[in-house]
Amino acid sequence: MWLLWWGRTLDCRTTPTRVTELGLALALMLGIEGALYALFPDAMKRMMRLLQDQPSTSIRWTGVGVAALGVGIAWLIRRA
Repeated sequence: MWLLWWGRTLDCRTTPTRVTELGLALALMLGIEGALYALFPDAMKRMMRLLQDQPSTSIRWTGVGVAALGVGIAWLIRRA
């Protein structure tokens, strides 16, 4: 099936869709996070204890910054 996407004609059988790319990104994220817990369980426990002492606003802003960095990197990769 052919698809018109942003002025380009794409073949859906060979071109990954946005949903496929999102699924692959989530699977990769889970794989990396799982590997960290499997390889460094004691370090991950220490990190969790340290996070409990941090104020929620600090954790929230760190999350916003990391999310923005991830979106920026994804945008640069898709742009190239």
